[in-house]
Amino acid sequence: NIPHSIRARFVAPAVTAFVMFALYGFYFSLAPTVLADSLHQSNRAVGGAVVFELGLVSAATILVTRRLASRTCMLLALILLIPSLVLLIVAQAQGSLPLLLVGTTLSGISGALGYRGSLQVVNQIAPAEQRAGVASAYFLVCFIGNSLPVIAVAVLARAFNSLVADGVFAVTLAVLALAAFAVSQLQKPQMSA
Repeated sequence: NIPHSIRARFVAPAVTAFVMFALYGFYFSLAPTVLADSLHQSNRAVGGAVVFELGLVSAATILVTRRLASRTCMLLALILLIPSLVLLIVAQAQGSLPLLLVGTTLSGISGALGYRGSLQVVNQIAPAEQRAGVASAYFLVCFIGNSLPVIAVAVLARAFNSLVADGVFAVTLAVLALAAFAVSQLQKPQMSA
């Protein structure tokens, strides 16, 4: 249950978490399919390497950016998400593993910054006596983001094809990221951290 006093300020970090977890869910669930169908890479080790790259870049980003303010991390993540999604779709359309790897690097940076930044913002805005409940709501959004969009992509891929489904996924995440960025900018004085 989100306290009424912070509901408006909860929106940007919650949407940020949703899109970042949706992106990671896509990689964890569908990267091997993208590699096999669009990039003609059926070697499972290549799929594992792409997911490993995402995790490695994410971990390194969290370590390197420890001193960045939470709001700055969140906003950088939302900005970096757009080119990472573009690279993901262009790599798929052109069958380019190098573009996919560059997009994966940007996705790892964006996802790490988005998760760390949005979680810190949520912890900063939550009243101390309600922090556990607010954090629980935040993590619920994360888990929904990790699962529902991937299911939607799978349904769209069956109805059309994987490039169309992944394109709809990318556009949806980009729109949500831009909305979260705009909401965060409108609340700038309230979220100075």
